[in-house]
Order: sequence, then C-alpha cells, then structure tokens
Amino acid sequence: MKKQILILAAVFATVAFFSCSKEKMNTQGEGKSEELTATTVTTNRTVTDPLTINLEGFFKFNKDLKDITGKLKDGSQYPLTRTGVIYTTDRFGIANAALKLDGSYWVNIPDVPQQTNTSISVWIKRTGIYPDFEIVSPNGKGPRIDQNNYAFRGLMQTGWSTPDVYSSSFMSQGWHHVVVTFDGNDLKLYVDGIYQGSKNNPFTFSKELVYYALGGILLDGTIWKGCIDDLRFYSRTLNSKDVLALYNQ
Repeated sequence: MKKQILILAAVFATVAFFSCSKEKMNTQGEGKSEELTATTVTTNRTVTDPLTINLEGFFKFNKDLKDITGKLKDGSQYPLTRTGVIYTTDRFGIANAALKLDGSYWVNIPDVPQQTNTSISVWIKRTGIYPDFEIVSPNGKGPRIDQNNYAFRGLMQTGWSTPDVYSSSFMSQGWHHVVVTFDGNDLKLYVDGIYQGSKNNPFTFSKELVYYALGGILLDGTIWKGCIDDLRFYSRTLNSKDVLALYNQ
C-alpha cells in the first residue's frame, strides 16, 4: 500500500511538472508572436521618401526622354530632322543611362509649371569650355543653370534682371551635381552638395507653363556640348539636407 501511494505521488508530480512547462512555453510563444507581429507592422508601415515630396518631374534619361513621375510631357529633340537622341554612360558607369549633347542638337521639355517656391536638381558633365552658355534654361521666368568657363552659374529669370550666383572658379570635367533653389526671396546655388552662395531677389511667380531647353543654342549657331542626367523639377524649395541626400544617391 505504501509503495502504491509513492508511485501515485510520483505520477502527479510528473503531470504537474509537464503542465507547468507547457504553460510556460505557451506564455513565451505568445510573447514571441506578439513581438513578431509588432515587427511586421513596423516593417510594413508606409514611409514617404522626402525626396519625392512636391517632385513635379524626374528625367532619368535611361534610353528615353520620359518623365518617370508621369506629370510632365516627354522631352523632344531639336532640330526635328535629327535621326535620334544620343545616350551615354552615367556617373555609375552604366551604359545608355545619361543624355549626351554632342553640339548638333538640344532637347526641349514642354509645359513645366512655374511657381514661387521652386528647385532644379541635375547632374552635369561638361565637355567644352564656354564663356557663358545656358545648360538648363526656361523660355520664360524660372530657375536656370549655366556654364561659365570652368564654373557653374545659377540664375533666376524674372525678366530683364537675372540675379545670379557662381560656383567656385574651377570645376573639374567629371560629373557634378548642381542644384538651384528659390523661395520667393533668395536664390541659392549648391554644387556637389556644398552651398555656393545666395542672391536676394524678391519675386512672386504667377502660375504659368514654360518649356525648358537642355543645351540651348547661341546666336552664332553653337550648341552646348556635355552630358546631363537625373534632372528633377520641384515645386518646393529644397533645403541643404535635401540637396545632400540627392548628391549621395
């Protein structure tokens, strides 16, 4: 009898042990499940890329002249008699991923909306030396980027007066990231993520559409030679953090 009692006690102890262990495992599993769920929610949360905010046009020039945002019309080559657009290696070494202007044609981008708060971001690689040549320029009012010998120049076309800012006097012949911003008061120029300077020019834009010429033409018929890539139009004033983020992309 005493032996049977001892056996029953051992059985009850074993059952109790496994019951407690199972309950502990379930509790741990529930906690782990909740942790994974929370992680999943965090992972799937929609995060907006700040560089896409108020992005009105983005031309990557990957074998075409299309705006990947779908907001602007496609670009077109001039003169129209030309057989086709030339593409070249971009700053990452990827073939046919940047626009090449060889001095025989330029590209127009139609119906770009203008507003008081505006910015242009673009990668540029010059080929020749020009005393003063428009690289990215509107046919009316708006921000503009020029080449001035070995320097870049940012302008805000507001009429006859075109306040400008120059980059450092010498820029190498490789790829450079150039940004012009305007906030209704100040024009600012950045090159390779570095602030170059500003010019005060209070001006309020009335809403209008202009076309932009990439590599315009001089009165003597000369067309700019060089390469252009990742051209962006913004309807907001980019700050220094935005500019640096674009440069590091």
